[in-house]
Amino acid sequence: VFRYYKDQDAAVAALRKGEVSFVAGSPALTPAQAQSLKGAPDIKVNDGPGRRFYAIATNPGARTKDGKKFGTGDPSLLNEKVRHALFMAVDRKTIVDRVFQGQAVEGAGYIPPRFGDYAWQPSADQELK
Repeated sequence: VFRYYKDQDAAVAALRKGEVSFVAGSPALTPAQAQSLKGAPDIKVNDGPGRRFYAIATNPGARTKDGKKFGTGDPSLLNEKVRHALFMAVDRKTIVDRVFQGQAVEGAGYIPPRFGDYAWQPSADQELK
């Protein structure tokens, strides 16, 4: 029997009351929810890497290939060095430690670290053209 809850707080409450035997789904438990269950009797928390990622992006108000403007960003964000400086200023470790309570890993790009290295072969790319 599958039960659906409006949020994970309700699902965790049902688990604590013994109304369900297993809690999973999307979204996953927050780090605080998982931590609160770790000491609970008859409950085992299975931590594992997920496939989701969070990203910080800029809105430079770029243009399409046709030259049409999209976005409402500040023109200074069109400067690659400004964007690079902003991203370098982000304290990723503090985000992992405080926002995700240590239950995340720092990423270096859009491919989550659990997927390993993403191979790109420029010669193969040219063959497709």
